[in-house]
Amino acid sequence: YDVEAAEESVCCCRHTSADAFFRGFNIVVPKETTDTLTQEDYLGALEYIKNIYGGKICTLKQIISKF
Repeated sequence: YDVEAAEESVCCCRHTSADAFFRGFNIVVPKETTDTLTQEDYLGALEYIKNIYGGKICTLKQIISKF
């Protein structure tokens, strides 16, 4: 798994997700560990990761409960 956390989800998380996707990783983004300057960019970035790379968008609590 590649778990994403970054301050700028539009750039950092999208590009890291692409790298992980093309290397065969499952992508997981805990939504409270990323942010952007606008709500529109934030939601757009998460949707992009979900729709293009098959990323799972969840909460940090959901991830911790899996381990």
